[in-house]
Amino acid sequence: AIELVHHANKGALAASAEIGIAQARGASALVDGVRSARFLVPMSEAEADKAGLGTHRGHFRVEVGKANLAPKPERATWRGITSVALGNGAGLYPDGDQVGVVTAWQWPDVFEGIDDDAIAQVQRLLANGSARENEQSAEWVGHVVGDVLGIDPGQRKGRSREQSAARSRIKAILSAWIANGALQRELRYSKRDGRDVPYIIAGELHPAVEAGRAP
Repeated sequence: AIELVHHANKGALAASAEIGIAQARGASALVDGVRSARFLVPMSEAEADKAGLGTHRGHFRVEVGKANLAPKPERATWRGITSVALGNGAGLYPDGDQVGVVTAWQWPDVFEGIDDDAIAQVQRLLANGSARENEQSAEWVGHVVGDVLGIDPGQRKGRSREQSAARSRIKAILSAWIANGALQRELRYSKRDGRDVPYIIAGELHPAVEAGRAP
């Protein structure tokens, strides 16, 4: 077996995820003739914010565009470029050289470092029923979650990259808690908006709330 490394169409790089393996340069005969083919997709700025990274550069995912000999995997494989010292420093060049090495990279778990008492605290704070689902609202439920977790999602405008990453993490946590029933959506009439708007309320209560132990 042999492995070929081929160029992508430069004009297609920005939309590589949508174009897929068809971004290969030249005629389609090369892709048609191989048994399997993979292509690389650079990480976007939005994905970097969601992952809590300082920059999107240096991260990419490997997608399977063609797999004749095995089922196509459901998920892509992520990679990161890490700077590694060669240890060849000497004399007037004590630090030596650094080279970029491709390493495995795992998407971070949004619930890392969060214990079960966090949802109990959020449910207790939502007892007044004033938390809106819309993140553009000053009463967005994400601010409640951020206060409990000690992370700052920032305001609607002028957010730093760290705040944008925190906001993305909070939205992912909220989606999970709504999906498992810990939080629920409820439509309520808003005089200011003149219509029903969604609020987020406590769903199935955490045992710590029921026992009165949540702070």
